[in-house]
Amino acid sequence: MPPEKESKKTIMLKWIFFDFDGTLVNSIPHLYNAYAEFLNFFDCPASPEEFSTINGPSLKEIIDILYKNHSLKEDKKYLYAHYDSLIKHAYTSKITPFADSEPTLKVLKKLGFLIALSTSSHRAYVEKFIEHNSWQTYFKHCIFADDVLHGKPDPEIYLLTLEKTAAKPEEVLVVEDSHNGIQSAKKAGLSAIHIVRNNQEKKYTVPYITSLKDIFSVMRLYMNLLNDIIKSSNVKLYIYNKIDTFVLHQIYFVSIGITIRW
Repeated sequence: MPPEKESKKTIMLKWIFFDFDGTLVNSIPHLYNAYAEFLNFFDCPASPEEFSTINGPSLKEIIDILYKNHSLKEDKKYLYAHYDSLIKHAYTSKITPFADSEPTLKVLKKLGFLIALSTSSHRAYVEKFIEHNSWQTYFKHCIFADDVLHGKPDPEIYLLTLEKTAAKPEEVLVVEDSHNGIQSAKKAGLSAIHIVRNNQEKKYTVPYITSLKDIFSVMRLYMNLLNDIIKSSNVKLYIYNKIDTFVLHQIYFVSIGITIRW
């Protein structure tokens, strides 16, 4: 009998991993104000450039960065508590969802996609926000800064999300708003798209969109590209994970009539 032909696999996109701050909620301007107020209290200058480096790391890591950058002399526990109080105030009185967040989550759930949250913010802030906005039903899993030792751009949070969801990397698309978040996802072997809010980021290493409504076109094209690769070359899925996702993105985002920029 002739040997059986190796069957060609079909990739199914099953999971969307969302970042929180700046992706689903309009928090970045308020978090910047908290950062600036914190530094102003110690007579230190704030800058958008420095803030971009702390958009992603955990609060503990943020304090370590600012402590070093500004040669702060105060006890780190005091600094942590002071910054923490500013963030809590922002979450309880200022931060709101983006208008396209809940409609997108609702449609994704209706279509049968599974959603996870991977955020560098602390559980106490985010869980209250989710409960207040009745978003509990959208997320199958939530991973917080409290769950990891290293924040973004370290890949730990996305590796842990993969572990908790039991998802395969090729089944996942990550939505992030920061360069640190994108790097975290890519280091974990995941494909990502950059949602641009408030013009807060200038570093684009993957294609970006300006509205979550465009995610559905991205998902469809992502699936078409990967399955074309599998059908044409019979390539193993694990090989795909070693390919620079930026190169693949260049292939399938060219000449697409949605708000994607290079």
